[in-house]
Amino acid sequence: MLHAPAALLPPSRNAAYHVIGSGRLALDAAARALEDAGYAARVWRDDVTGDALTAAHDHARLAADLQPGEALLSGGETTVTVPAAAGRGGRNTTFLLALALAAPPGLYALAADTDGVDGTAGAAGAVLTPDTLARAAHLGLNAPAHLARGDAGGFFHALGDALLTGPTGTNVNDLRVLLRTP
Repeated sequence: MLHAPAALLPPSRNAAYHVIGSGRLALDAAARALEDAGYAARVWRDDVTGDALTAAHDHARLAADLQPGEALLSGGETTVTVPAAAGRGGRNTTFLLALALAAPPGLYALAADTDGVDGTAGAAGAVLTPDTLARAAHLGLNAPAHLARGDAGGFFHALGDALLTGPTGTNVNDLRVLLRTP
């Protein structure tokens, strides 16, 4: 028997609908967890779209105003223009590598897809620490070159900073967290 997708069925007067997961709910839960850990957390937006590089620069400007003990969260799904000689990467690792190059020093950040898959990176995303670029330079990794060739995933894998969750079986949005430690 064939069934029409729920979106094509007329609303039923005898049915109740409940949203049990969304990008905003995920952001709010992450903000609560950060607040429980002692951070002043603020959700900036849950609908960040467009180019990952532009989003990274927008977030870098906001990060300049973060004080120690503050966290900024955002969600939404950006896009990446894949170069012809692309390496391993996706929108979250691209976002983080561009953020590393544009943000003020001393920033921690995470960008990950809730489904556990960020493009071809083989990871959900990655983490950024204040010493990311210094550790990369020590290993001979050229951050701008990795970014230019679409290999942000390879960059974070080489550092051991790729976020490896495997497929999660759900997908509500990307999650980005920027914070300054107290």
